[in-house]
Amino acid sequence: VHYHPCKKVGGDFYDIFNLDENHVGFYIADVSGHGISASMVTFFVVELLNHLKKTIYQDGKYELTSPSTIMDKVNQKILEEDFDGLYVTLFYGILNIKTGELTWSNAGHHAYPLIYSKELDKVQVLRSKSMALGWFDYAHYTEEKVFLKPEDKLLLYTDGIVDSKNSEGKLYGIDKLTKLFEDNAKKSVSTISFRLLKDIRKYQRNIELEDDLTFLFIQLKNLNNE
Repeated sequence: VHYHPCKKVGGDFYDIFNLDENHVGFYIADVSGHGISASMVTFFVVELLNHLKKTIYQDGKYELTSPSTIMDKVNQKILEEDFDGLYVTLFYGILNIKTGELTWSNAGHHAYPLIYSKELDKVQVLRSKSMALGWFDYAHYTEEKVFLKPEDKLLLYTDGIVDSKNSEGKLYGIDKLTKLFEDNAKKSVSTISFRLLKDIRKYQRNIELEDDLTFLFIQLKNLNNE
């Protein structure tokens, strides 16, 4: 994980957590704007996600909340609170470490996650069309599935990466990010992280950060089939 905030109070946040012995949940999100208001929304959504991610019944049994249901409920709660037009983009996933199945939903998070497939030696972009949380009460969120295999790598990030600008005002962009990831994907996660940061700083030169730089890698070491 790498988090480099801009000078203002930022709105990037993320988490990775065990849901049970076979499932890991994670998310990455970005609140619009900066400052105290954005921080309040961040705190609200984090607490809400902690509450919603899992339902435990009186008999001890439990049920994991699907990513699409998470999105629907968080969207309604934000609208009910009315945060003066602030909204949240969110990518939420559940990874089955026994089968490699990744179930995910995206709510307006246009910093699309990237998956490197060791078998194909190629990076896939998890593109999707969706609305940010807190925009409309009629928004409906879907979920998709993809399978990860041992040594595959998942890169999550916020738009502070792809929206980084050079001296000419041109954006770093997802194509440049995808190529850097693909060119270095066989290396360790720490090496890829270092080279990504170095490339962005070189691209920006001495330009001041306009947004937080946040990214995290998840690598599937092996499948827990025992």
